[in-house]
Amino acid sequence: MLRYYSYYSVGGYKDLLLGDSASGDESTYFLPMLPVLEERGATDATSQQRAEELRKLPAMRLLTSDDGHGLPSSARYLFSHAGYKLLYRHLEGDKYAIALRDIYPDDKDENGRSIPFLVVIMGDTTADLRTLDTLAAYMASNIVTAERTISSMIGMDYDKNGLRFDLRKFNQWIDTVTKSSKSCTIATINGNITIHASRNQTALLVLPGGIPIKTAIAEQRLNAGTISETVCIDDIVAHDNPGQLVNTVARLATMLKEERSRNKTLKRGLVLAAICGFLIGVMIASCCSH
Repeated sequence: MLRYYSYYSVGGYKDLLLGDSASGDESTYFLPMLPVLEERGATDATSQQRAEELRKLPAMRLLTSDDGHGLPSSARYLFSHAGYKLLYRHLEGDKYAIALRDIYPDDKDENGRSIPFLVVIMGDTTADLRTLDTLAAYMASNIVTAERTISSMIGMDYDKNGLRFDLRKFNQWIDTVTKSSKSCTIATINGNITIHASRNQTALLVLPGGIPIKTAIAEQRLNAGTISETVCIDDIVAHDNPGQLVNTVARLATMLKEERSRNKTLKRGLVLAAICGFLIGVMIASCCSH
């Protein structure tokens, strides 16, 4: 069973269990004003009725030091520390997790600011692991789309006066991704990398631009020798970002020019030129699809 967690700002940042893949609920809710409504209900019939209605809604769960709602303590640095854009790693026992951070919600806070959040997807079965392998590769190759999709499924419900997560849609999205994309491969300017999680390993570390790997290792308390694949986000051949593909082609063209200056045989240069041609084709196809 997959479990979904988030570090989201709703009256201040909260660590939340959003829901899981086994649930049939359409949405889950975090209702910070419900206790106030319940208190008013002691003397006001309308407030009492409203509180009763809201209590029936499927609830998110607040993570505490005493109850992580299935999330092990080894995952705490995913929430509390930065150093990565996307991280896919073994936690402990049979538990593995994908974390994607710095997702910007559609909603603004009370001061009109867009406050970033993160999502963690954790699995603990063999089937979950196959799903997570595919999902990690897809999310790394389609980060713009993944962020937009996730941010569209979590936000304030002003009728309920709380945070809502569209659990059913999220489960459907994961199901669609894993059925339509069986690949666990990520294309980068340095070649393809294949993602397969294994015990005591970090299967994939995607670094934000400008962040060195030593920062990620320190922030996330990782062991450099157990990181299977590391890639900077700017080096990934994005499937859903034509602008980034343009920059990638420009970088490869520079590499080609420098290589030709160093090596008169042009053998590697021709390979790079072929890669540039491939990327241009991908970019054109991506533009047409949008």
